[in-house]
Amino acid sequence: MTNSKPRATQDSVAPQQVLQDPARRHLLLGALAAGAGSLLPWQQAGAQTVDKSTLAIAYPVDVPTWDPNALSIPTIQNLYQSVFDSPLRYSPQLKLEPRQVKEWKWLDNKATRLEITLRDDILFHDGTRMTMEDVRYSLAERAKADKKLLVGGMLNTLGDIEVISPTKGVMVFNRPTPAAPIYLAFLAAYVVPKAYMEKVGPEGFNAKPIGAGPYRMVEHQRGSRIALEAFDKYWGGAPTIKQVIFQIVPEGSARVALIESGRVGLGHATSDA
Repeated sequence: MTNSKPRATQDSVAPQQVLQDPARRHLLLGALAAGAGSLLPWQQAGAQTVDKSTLAIAYPVDVPTWDPNALSIPTIQNLYQSVFDSPLRYSPQLKLEPRQVKEWKWLDNKATRLEITLRDDILFHDGTRMTMEDVRYSLAERAKADKKLLVGGMLNTLGDIEVISPTKGVMVFNRPTPAAPIYLAFLAAYVVPKAYMEKVGPEGFNAKPIGAGPYRMVEHQRGSRIALEAFDKYWGGAPTIKQVIFQIVPEGSARVALIESGRVGLGHATSDA
């Protein structure tokens, strides 16, 4: 298992170059989630951005909630990963790789005690540091307090997370769960800031979400557009493209028209949401 630190590109390259490079495109939006659909390549769009640091995307669906533990819709996972990142992640080659969690190992031969180690340089968008208390809150405490959250159903064998230190913990399962590391790279296993969520509540969080991903959500006009802004303190390095605008366009033909007219740089390739 490698623990090398992935870095977003820091050189002065145009968005066209970033999007033509699969590895850079993977980092650009926090890695497009599996099943989220493909994006039409920049070179096919024949479009220009507002400037070299802004990208507009025609997207088929809006985000119903900014609580990433609440539900799972494949087409919004790239947005969630952009704002929240994820504990682990699958590479384009379908290899499980470290992200916020840099190391993981089973402490027993029954697959009931999984030790996980966080990076020590992860900051939320409000400047606070992510700790194992946030992981415990997001994956264990919230699921017990609200049975409607998808994360509880996904990690339904998780009894608790023992906090050993700010960066180390042990996930304790009620029965053998050998697929647990896979769940940490799967839908809904996102870490939210405990202190902020408890302070503002679910409604306040939905209005102004805070994550630890490469982009911050700075504007959401429901049914119309979502604006993301690069987070310069992201542990993987500040993204090259500083602003990404998602224009919500449900009709496939309308998305194609926006691309052909040059009003957006990319469009979701599926015909419907």
